[in-house]
Amino acid sequence: MRKTSLIKATLLLAAIAFLPYAASGQKTAAPTANATASASPPSGVTFETKTIPNVGPQPFAIAADDVNKDGVLDLLVTDPSALLLLTLIGKPDGTFSITGFSPAGQLPRGLALADLNRDGSLDAVVASSQSDAISVLLADGKGSFAPRKEYKAGERPFAIAIGDINEDGHADVVVANESNVSVTGPGKVSVFFGDGTGALNPQKDIDAGRFPSDVQMADFNGDKHLDLVVINWGTQEALIFLGNGKGEFQKGESVPTEGPAYSVQVADMNGDGHLDIVTCNIGAPRGRVMLGDGKGHFTNGPGMRTGTGCRSVAVADLNGDGRLDVAAANTNIATVQVSLADGEGTYTDSLTFPVGQLPRWVTATDINKDGRPDLLVADMGSKSVTLLINTTPFPAKTKPRK
Repeated sequence: MRKTSLIKATLLLAAIAFLPYAASGQKTAAPTANATASASPPSGVTFETKTIPNVGPQPFAIAADDVNKDGVLDLLVTDPSALLLLTLIGKPDGTFSITGFSPAGQLPRGLALADLNRDGSLDAVVASSQSDAISVLLADGKGSFAPRKEYKAGERPFAIAIGDINEDGHADVVVANESNVSVTGPGKVSVFFGDGTGALNPQKDIDAGRFPSDVQMADFNGDKHLDLVVINWGTQEALIFLGNGKGEFQKGESVPTEGPAYSVQVADMNGDGHLDIVTCNIGAPRGRVMLGDGKGHFTNGPGMRTGTGCRSVAVADLNGDGRLDVAAANTNIATVQVSLADGEGTYTDSLTFPVGQLPRWVTATDINKDGRPDLLVADMGSKSVTLLINTTPFPAKTKPRK
């Protein structure tokens, strides 16, 4: 496989929700619903709740990776109050210990992982919001990170996506700059091209609506080039930017989000082979699936209850029925709400799972490697991380005929 294809397929831990073993750097693909899943009512989902206390003053974003290559997944957490990227080393017994305190600029918030210098270890890229910059921290493969290198971005960078957008075999970085509320002009998305050594070239900016809060990348129109979707809570829209494989983007359509959307994920939610968009809103109690047609166009699909104050959404098959479900972190009510797909294009009423105060980030990862996606939640108001360990009895997989 060409290196370009590998980087295109590599995480985007913030970009795509549950990808088995994505944190270990293996090739992955966008989550896809099983088109042959039955239309029977969805089974429930159960979790065992584990809390990691005293993580930091304000845990914000969270990602998982085996940073010390011992076969056990570890956690990386940004903390805007402590100005740090924290490393929590996982142990075989399922516990974690904080071993790393890496300076990450002023007000570090968004986080994404990718192998920027092609050494086989996932490096960290952090949105240092108050510095108007991003911080690159190169991993040593032993559980530590080199001192950060700062790259100027737009105003208040927030969310990060990573992929090879100019198809040169190196990982590139795209940042959504949320901007200050007082700003009246368009927000910006900054594009940084990687050189394969861990260094980034100066950014190029794209006008991207009012207050862009999240960005993901995927091939939406089937031309084999990475495109962008940018969520704007100010203009309440999802903007599509179509890539040409040279690092350039043409503005596509704008899809209304029916409210101030704050978070977005990309997956094939209905199993038709086309990537869809899932959003949740900070000012409305519902999220929505926007169905893609494989040509870069989207129409409103099913909605789901996500609770109020949703600032982060994840997608995964949480009950093993072959359908992709939606998990939303709600800062207003200290819960994660799970909406189960019913196989008929709609979602059941949300199941509510208590977590810590002000849950700011949720991501789906098989943290204990039992084949079931778990939910990792950064609790900004409780100084903790909540692990919702999936205990749902998954149906037995049918063995293929010989």
